[in-house]
Amino acid sequence: MTLQAANDAPNEPRLPPDLERSVFEAAASSPSGMLNLMLVAWRVKVWIEPLLYRVIFLSTKSIIPELDGLPVFTIDVLRGLIAARGPAFFQSVVRHLFLDGATYLPEDVVPAILEACRHVTNLFARFGHGPVLTSLDEMEQLQRLTINTRTLFSGEPAIDFSRALFRNLTHLELLGNTYHESSSLEFHNIPHLTHIAFNSSVDTGLQNRLRADGRLLCIVFLGKHEDDVDDEWALLDDSRFVCIVQDTDYRLDWVRGARAGNDYWAAADEFIANRRAGKIDRPRHSIAVANFSWCA
Repeated sequence: MTLQAANDAPNEPRLPPDLERSVFEAAASSPSGMLNLMLVAWRVKVWIEPLLYRVIFLSTKSIIPELDGLPVFTIDVLRGLIAARGPAFFQSVVRHLFLDGATYLPEDVVPAILEACRHVTNLFARFGHGPVLTSLDEMEQLQRLTINTRTLFSGEPAIDFSRALFRNLTHLELLGNTYHESSSLEFHNIPHLTHIAFNSSVDTGLQNRLRADGRLLCIVFLGKHEDDVDDEWALLDDSRFVCIVQDTDYRLDWVRGARAGNDYWAAADEFIANRRAGKIDRPRHSIAVANFSWCA
């Protein structure tokens, strides 16, 4: 009787499919865990595989730190996957894309990658070559962008902030020197911008324009040392200003933000909130992104 009962046992899962899927998705907390779960059954692979490509990090393995288990894609691997699965698959699943400037990116490759990942909400694009603005304009869901200023200028005397790529942007980090072009940086033309960051000197004129922009909730300067911001900065008396001392590799910080929201933007927001609540001395403006003792 026992044998008969075993033979008659249904092969289908006992949990309702929606509930079973929720359980497996909750269990897929790490990329390595995802790979193991995908071996359980075909239906589980169908559920879990899109999560594996939610964050794509393109770089050279030899130059990056440990990325909390996140797989690193090389150019050849990513191009092969796009060719095999088709751009439509990646458009439907990729939400965070990191293109490391330390990796050689041929000019004809970048537009193809951006096209295949054009529904991302978060893009780190550290490259300075090629006419990529048209490809960036196709990224209609983009909310967070880190990019070189020279890429945005693209040989023009000013950045056209009315372009489609800025339409839904809330967070913008500019890489490289903005000093000589600062007079043309009219950020008030980005309709939904609330957070802005720089990793090079910001001249007084631009600082004053940032202070006058009431829409901004957070203004960040990314430096190596606290004294990178001197006492003459006009932003020092602005409650929205934070100097982030980068004691964590910027690539690891980006990955943590993409996967769990724990990046320097989150640290800056929390610091500003605590300072306004009186938990932090008003004159203090600098924090280390990996040190959260200031919010205790």
